[in-house]
Amino acid sequence: LEFCPISNIFLKNITNVDHYIPIIKKNELFSINWDDPNKFNADLNDNFYIMSQILNKKEILYAIKNSILYSNVDDTRKKFMMSKIDLKIFI
Repeated sequence: LEFCPISNIFLKNITNVDHYIPIIKKNELFSINWDDPNKFNADLNDNFYIMSQILNKKEILYAIKNSILYSNVDDTRKKFMMSKIDLKIFI
């Protein structure tokens, strides 16, 4: 699942990020993304920031890893990006 919290709140699809809690607690695969940064005046960092209201550090790392694993880049690039994640920052 791709969570785009700022655009979803702006479009009134959800009222706040608490909407995502049941999905996260079910251990569903999810990533945090953004829609049309010019329209919503928000980028990926802003979306992670708003999700940090409900996610712990481990869940944020999980979202980052899922973003990499399910991206449209080749496996070599995925391995490189995964190697750059410093677990000490998150755990």
